[in-house]
Amino acid sequence: MPLRQPLPFETWILPKNHASHFENIRENEVEDLSGVMRQVIVKIEAALDQPGYNYIIHTAPFDTQELAHYHWHIEIMPSLTKTARL
Repeated sequence: MPLRQPLPFETWILPKNHASHFENIRENEVEDLSGVMRQVIVKIEAALDQPGYNYIIHTAPFDTQELAHYHWHIEIMPSLTKTARL
């Protein structure tokens, strides 16, 4: 599967500690994550005149144990371009 090209101003947020499952983050990590997301979104909105955006949480499947090869992350993608339609 080919990798897609990143979108303009796309930002990824990854945890400092390895973990494959987003739902297993601890309470203090939730607070840290919310602070980082707020900072990123405030900067995106200021730099790009408050665009719409999507965010995606990439996590391992719920019915699996910890996966050494996978690291959960969040992608924030401002809506600045239009994608081609078939």
